[in-house]
Amino acid sequence: MKKIIFLILLTPTFLFAQDITVPSDSAFNTDETEFFVSGNALNDSLEQVNFLLCFMANTKPASFVNSSKPYVALVDEKKCQPSGTSKDSSKAQGGSAQGGGNNSNSDNSGTKKTKLTETRNLVVQADSADPMTAKSWVIIKEEASQQEGAYGAAGTAGMAMDGYMGMQIAGDKSVYLKYSQTANPNPVLKEDGTITSKFGDFQTNFSMYADPGDMQFGGQAFATIATDVTTFTGEEDSIADTLASTSFNIGNGYLAAAGNTIGYKDTLIESGGMDVALTFTATGSQGVYAQSGGWAEDPNDPFGYWVPITKYKAFKVDNDGKYYCTKLIGADALSFTWDGDGLGDGETGTATALTDSQLAANPTAYNQNEVCYSTDKSNVKKNVYRYGVYDATTGARHGEDGGGFPLRADNPSSTDANPKDDLYGYADYWGVWLDTWSATEAEVTGATWVNATDTSSTPTEYQAIKTHIEVWKYTNSVVTLDSIDNIKISMYLDVYQF
Repeated sequence: MKKIIFLILLTPTFLFAQDITVPSDSAFNTDETEFFVSGNALNDSLEQVNFLLCFMANTKPASFVNSSKPYVALVDEKKCQPSGTSKDSSKAQGGSAQGGGNNSNSDNSGTKKTKLTETRNLVVQADSADPMTAKSWVIIKEEASQQEGAYGAAGTAGMAMDGYMGMQIAGDKSVYLKYSQTANPNPVLKEDGTITSKFGDFQTNFSMYADPGDMQFGGQAFATIATDVTTFTGEEDSIADTLASTSFNIGNGYLAAAGNTIGYKDTLIESGGMDVALTFTATGSQGVYAQSGGWAEDPNDPFGYWVPITKYKAFKVDNDGKYYCTKLIGADALSFTWDGDGLGDGETGTATALTDSQLAANPTAYNQNEVCYSTDKSNVKKNVYRYGVYDATTGARHGEDGGGFPLRADNPSSTDANPKDDLYGYADYWGVWLDTWSATEAEVTGATWVNATDTSSTPTEYQAIKTHIEVWKYTNSVVTLDSIDNIKISMYLDVYQF
């Protein structure tokens, strides 16, 4: 049976214009589509919550209750990030004390190497009436710590970051996590339409540690600034070395849920801190989250030193009404005691709430008006970052099994008198690559391609087709000269000679 490989597909938005008729119960129609808004502070906070829920679920704590010794679980962090899975990771739940957590994922990335985060776990539950408790030690390797996520949220891309005056951390990290669950989720609907308990009752506390020798602050080695820390001088070739080297606390956090309310807070140096609490309702959710307000003059300091500002915003999401609203309800200034050199005396700072008059005095920085957005997908501009491939007739997922594979083809122009090299390529989840260095386009598209690892007498044959699609949209708008009167512009003209 001959299958078709598309070499080029431009402008994915073209796909939305296709009228595909497949069974209503097929995967094409039933698979959930991940939809999110980038650059939204609430989304960033909830992403941390979703990540931690998914991460804990993938350690499978309920499957190893009262095991005779700690067990090792390897977790693919990318599967718990929005860009790493087509499933709704917000639905991942902590392991049930009786039913067991479940968050299965399939890997469609072909032979692409997957980096796994190593965890060591011990789960205990005396009987069904007692809470299930788990203790975990998570090792974040240097490569994995550069990924975004609840544990490596800052994207620590090493220590060579010229001009950046914050904290940079390279090297391995250790996370110590304690989890306690006292009640299971209960999906039964109450009279008002809300779920009885979306997440169950649980609390997770965690602390993160790093080697102070792998840290820089303000471009200087942290160990030379904080002289009371101890750096590790070994080779770090073993688990014991990792335990000994990651001795400096770089932040703590917790995630707690009770019924339909869930809260998350961390003080991680790398992420700058996260704080969010939300309650699920029959039509959506509502709550409060913290957002960095950048740096501003301390309104309580007579010298006007600039300090970090944290803004607190209330929000409401209504799925039926298809809207999301947010409103500033307060802000804190993190004040310090400054010495003669203009530096803090080493304290962590004191958060002081800005008064109503201080907020009102700067309406640009502290806009207290309610802002609402439409969440109706038909009203938004979409960017496609990941897509699935489906059978155009049955609607079934295509390419789930087997992963990537190498391709080979006899050059159709090769003859006994003029032999030519075979053609090679590779096909996987991310696309198709064919080596055209010594072949013409006609030879590539005219060749019969097969899986280079298929040694059967009748291997599946493929044909390469080059497809080029261009979509143009022209929009005209009219602007009067009066409407742009007095608008200032800056212009640079590189004119050096007349």
